[in-house]
Amino acid sequence: MKQKILMLLAAVLLGSASAFAQSGNNGALKGDMNGDGRVDVADITAVVDIVMKGEAGYFYLGTTQPTAENYQTLPGVVASYMSISEASGATASVAAGETLYMLCPAGWMKGENVIIEDGNGNSVSFSDDVDDVTISGYAIYKTQAWNDAATITLKASTYDFYFGQATEDQIQSQSYINSLTNNMSGKPTEFSFRRGYNVVIVPKEWGLPTIKDPAGFNFSEFDASELGIINPTNKLVYVYVCSGASSLGTIESWTPVEDQTTVQQNNYFLGATSKESFALSDLNEYVATKPSSITVPNTIDKDGEIFTVWIYPAAWGRPISAISSLSHSEEVQAFNYGDIGVPEGFEAMWIDSTSECTYTLTWGD
Repeated sequence: MKQKILMLLAAVLLGSASAFAQSGNNGALKGDMNGDGRVDVADITAVVDIVMKGEAGYFYLGTTQPTAENYQTLPGVVASYMSISEASGATASVAAGETLYMLCPAGWMKGENVIIEDGNGNSVSFSDDVDDVTISGYAIYKTQAWNDAATITLKASTYDFYFGQATEDQIQSQSYINSLTNNMSGKPTEFSFRRGYNVVIVPKEWGLPTIKDPAGFNFSEFDASELGIINPTNKLVYVYVCSGASSLGTIESWTPVEDQTTVQQNNYFLGATSKESFALSDLNEYVATKPSSITVPNTIDKDGEIFTVWIYPAAWGRPISAISSLSHSEEVQAFNYGDIGVPEGFEAMWIDSTSECTYTLTWGD
């Protein structure tokens, strides 16, 4: 649509340029968009700037709350920018306890995003609570009150992670999780949790966040394995349950997932259980290499509710042979796979045995 408008304007301006230039009128020429006394290609460029970049508007970044009465006279307000990208690099000073505000035409932020960065390189996003009512045609963004004084810089940013709410069914739906796209910028230092299920999806290289509330308690989170889903490619899914109306969670640290995997890569679980879904924390045994045998207990007389489950790293593959200590024959066909929820990267086998039995295993290549 914009291209059609530009072509029409170009035709009109060029078609009338000669007539206007020779009119002899000492007043302002019609079509002289840049005020140079001529109607020519430069005026088309001026029109393109207006159409593509938008009209100039008021931009403000500071600690005074914008209102309909003061937004044009706020200290440091700029009236010459024509897009939010032109405002990138703006700075402001914030004292402890103060709130930072940003004002700009609402149209500037369509399809755009910014973050604020302090002097230590920490990124903070504005609140989701955007005021687009107080001043017609403008949007007012704000942060939480700052804990420490800082000099901050406004930066254009891409979306780096997802944060939002979902239902109990949605957090256990692989298709729903896969449909979520990043909607927040920077690497967060806190989350404003709301009542219910809060979904956080971060880049895999960030790892596991350790989150505490103002009282110092750790938040309980569910990871993908506990939800019965798998993490999207190169991402990690966490769900936090908030029982109150809202709660602020401060991120104290990030633990790389690779560090956890190194510790747990050969962890496993083997035992009689009624559980049908397992988390990494359930894998309470460790072996340096694949075991040459496993011993399973008698589970056949447990009313069908107890069975032996063996969860081990999927990288081991599956045994190609299992010689029973009771029958001294091949019984690998008795090993059942599937129907058990396991952490990403692990395999699950289950079996019912009439009595305790040791299987001597042979692994494939």
